Amino acid sequence: MLITTNLLLGEIDYLIQSDIEIPYLNENQFESFKNSSRNSTVKIEFKEIEKFDEKVSAAKANLDLVKRSILFKQSWIENPFFYSSQFWQVFEKSSKNPDFIKMELAWNRILFFDFLSNHFIYFYPSGSRNMFSGFEYQARVRNLAGFGLPGLQGMLIHSAGINMNNKGALFLAPDNGGKTTTVSLFKNDCILSDDQIVLRFRDNKACIYGTPFGSISSANKGIELKGIFLIKKAQSFRLTKIKASEVVKFIWDEHFFTICFLPREIKKRLFCSLADAVKNIPAFHLHLAKGHIDWKEIENNLAE
Repeated sequence: MLITTNLLLGEIDYLIQSDIEIPYLNENQFESFKNSSRNSTVKIEFKEIEKFDEKVSAAKANLDLVKRSILFKQSWIENPFFYSSQFWQVFEKSSKNPDFIKMELAWNRILFFDFLSNHFIYFYPSGSRNMFSGFEYQARVRNLAGFGLPGLQGMLIHSAGINMNNKGALFLAPDNGGKTTTVSLFKNDCILSDDQIVLRFRDNKACIYGTPFGSISSANKGIELKGIFLIKKAQSFRLTKIKASEVVKFIWDEHFFTICFLPREIKKRLFCSLADAVKNIPAFHLHLAKGHIDWKEIENNLAE
């Protein structure tokens, strides 16, 4: 039996189908993102591989096509997933557009990406169902959702965001860099997320949206981005202006794995959209003092 979850992320309809219950999707933070629409733009599937058949020889016959889809050592050719008729049925169906197909291989899974149709599949072997309650699979759901955005002029950004009097403010930092600390000091119910924000580009403008992928999230809301703040821990609070190029570099470097995995055409389009969207948005280093942020100063430095 297939278990279906419909989500709305960044005004994009997601359909998640799995042949096993994923407890993470039933947690409270997902409730305001669930959607009744049956018209999905992005489809994510979790499928069990019930058996491997050594008689399946498609791996050898399609070796050149496989090499175009993934960079890996020769030993990966012996990966047991290459002996699954379930996997090859999916692969061959999408093989007419090889430049938009990617794969990620490991001993306990294969991730299949069709960026042209925004269809992403997580194949897992029989006997590993108990792992779906672990943190790894929380990250898998989040990452697969993120891969659905670049082809639709968007990104899932490791960041925090707030709606400040109908103006969006985005806070950037690496892990443990102060994102949650920053937005937790914002005494308002308009926190979009403390860890993952959807950033979408439209007509050289950028909009940010809340997501359920964090410990703090108010709702599935979106707002035009009016200020970007790169957090740096300091002894006292202050803002110092920075160039848009520094913001682009930080975002590009921080999301290197996702970006390097994208097809070249989508990657190029995404970079141009990001650079064009942020060049007219005020950007600052936010020197974060423990327990204090001058929210009035931040608001005064947001664009009109």
